[in-house]
Amino acid sequence: MTFHINTRKPHMARPPNRPDQDIGRKEGENLVADCPRCGAKKMTFDLFASVPGLEPMCEAFCQCRRCFRSTIFLVTNDRAINRSHQHQDLVNALKYAPGEVQVIRPLSLADVLTELPPLHVPEDISSIFVEASRCLAIGCMNAAGTMCRLCLDLATKRRMADLDLESPNKWTQEKLGPRLAWLFEHKALPASMKGLADCIKEDGNDGAHEGTLGAAEAGDLHDFTRQLLVHLYSNDGQIREAESRRMARRAAARSATPSP
Repeated sequence: MTFHINTRKPHMARPPNRPDQDIGRKEGENLVADCPRCGAKKMTFDLFASVPGLEPMCEAFCQCRRCFRSTIFLVTNDRAINRSHQHQDLVNALKYAPGEVQVIRPLSLADVLTELPPLHVPEDISSIFVEASRCLAIGCMNAAGTMCRLCLDLATKRRMADLDLESPNKWTQEKLGPRLAWLFEHKALPASMKGLADCIKEDGNDGAHEGTLGAAEAGDLHDFTRQLLVHLYSNDGQIREAESRRMARRAAARSATPSP
């Protein structure tokens, strides 16, 4: 029996997750950034497309030359002239003045559309509510519940401090559940919100503390937080705005009336 040894090098096919890197590539249409997919630092990316984003940024769809995976970057282009020709302006800048293109960051789950906070809410509570909404939108239920509880804690403590009533005991002052019950008892919160408040247990604890909060529980906490903020801040703020408009109209009417 005769054996034949094949000395030819086998043909190495491109891995299925690494498409032909020449497809869609044009010379000069690339930018340099850290790759969020493979961790490569200062890696070259091929630019395939871009669309206008929030001014002055645009969103650039790129492919890493190391891992061949795609990323959408938020970039600014000092050379941009017309947003209708934004992509060509970006291409020209990358070719002739790459220093004028700044990579801000890659798009991520943090850019998922989230619910805006109610109007007239204090800035610190408003930013926490936005964080809670973002966590809820991307499915981080325990984090969303924790942020909602923080909103409720800050808002109810301030509401209690504003009331001209004798301060309750230390337990009620420190615990969210008893504090809410105290505010309902003294009609500092409308009775119609009591049903929504069931998401806060009597001792102020819930699944967020144990890491077991589900989507339904997190949604209940978020709804109750929004309604409480609307009651404490938005309603009064809208009344103040209406009063300001009324005073402005009266002042305008008096100034328009000719003197006798």
